[in-house]
Amino acid sequence: METPIYISLLFLAAFNFYASYKCIGCDAFTSNQKAVQTVIIWIFPVLGGLFIIHMANEQSGDASRFHNYANNSADSYPGPQQKIESGSGGDD
Repeated sequence: METPIYISLLFLAAFNFYASYKCIGCDAFTSNQKAVQTVIIWIFPVLGGLFIIHMANEQSGDASRFHNYANNSADSYPGPQQKIESGSGGDD
């Protein structure tokens, strides 16, 4: 019964270390920002870590690469097209 708790705590600690690593490795943050964000990661383990990883990815350009890919692939999708012909309305 105690094993799942230990495994969950191990994964949580690993996630927090990864989030801290991403935060500290981001060149866009100042030293004070990195310190505060690392504290946020450890006080709010899951949500804080997700938020800081998201911010670090945006600052380092990882997120912009994803957004560019998503926008390009959405433009190339041949979705349903509607043709609107002017002057073909039934109201005369």
